[in-house]
Amino acid sequence: MFHLDTAVLHQGNLYSATAPAAVVVGQLLGDGQVSAEAREELIEFLGNVARATGEAERSGYTGDLLAPLQDALRTTYPLLLSFLDDADPAVRDAAVMAVVGYVETQTLADQRPAIGDLLIGWTGTRSEDRAVWVRLLGELGGDPRPFLSDTDAKVRVCAALAPALLQDDSATDIIVSALAEMAPAPVVYPELYGIATLIEAALERVDIERIAGPGVTIVRGANRMGFGTTWGPLLLAAFRVPYAPTSGLSAVQRDILGALVANAGIWDYSMGNSAMVFRQAGLPFQREACARIASTS
Repeated sequence: MFHLDTAVLHQGNLYSATAPAAVVVGQLLGDGQVSAEAREELIEFLGNVARATGEAERSGYTGDLLAPLQDALRTTYPLLLSFLDDADPAVRDAAVMAVVGYVETQTLADQRPAIGDLLIGWTGTRSEDRAVWVRLLGELGGDPRPFLSDTDAKVRVCAALAPALLQDDSATDIIVSALAEMAPAPVVYPELYGIATLIEAALERVDIERIAGPGVTIVRGANRMGFGTTWGPLLLAAFRVPYAPTSGLSAVQRDILGALVANAGIWDYSMGNSAMVFRQAGLPFQREACARIASTS
């Protein structure tokens, strides 16, 4: 697996060896001569190949690597379907994630409705993972609207995050409420969502003013690595128009900036990404200077 992950598909980069390797991996899986642990890892590798292929398709890449990759996906897809009912739950879960990666590509887009129906069916028969199935259904472009009123809060949030419900007021309310609930103690629910997902989804749907309260709480508790996930997006949302000394600050801008000033963990001046976020907001990446702006504007 180390060779596959480093030389054949390193950090999602595609090579001339990627497509042939995917076909060989499919053959190994089909022969049934590998352990359950190896099956899980090889299935995950195929899912990663599919996601990298999908990224290449969406980016407009038309080079020589694409057609062999698409052929490899078509060749190995029926095999992956056979693992959806595997006796080993870990293998089953890996197969689900890989299959979703496959049908998210343009190559197998016609299979999305069938997989969507399968996921909906599983919400009743594999109830322990209902939130996962609803989340994946949304990612495939399905409409999980009926799950907005589910008794399970995680299922409701996963349904609300679906792109198909971007304009749905009920879905927006669920996301905003979930963000407010998680703000004091952010967590990540693997394969579902975390605080960064909720921030991104909320900012796609509402103005910063609506989530200012939880936003300030999140900024106060964030760390320096949140330039792209927590405090950074919130700061840029507050300063959609970059700060200018002559314009002053709104109440939300003052609160967000004040929360940043109060959080000593943000101010690592060696962080170039953090400096870039402040620059985009029209602000100096200097704690004392921002404190003066927040207190006098």
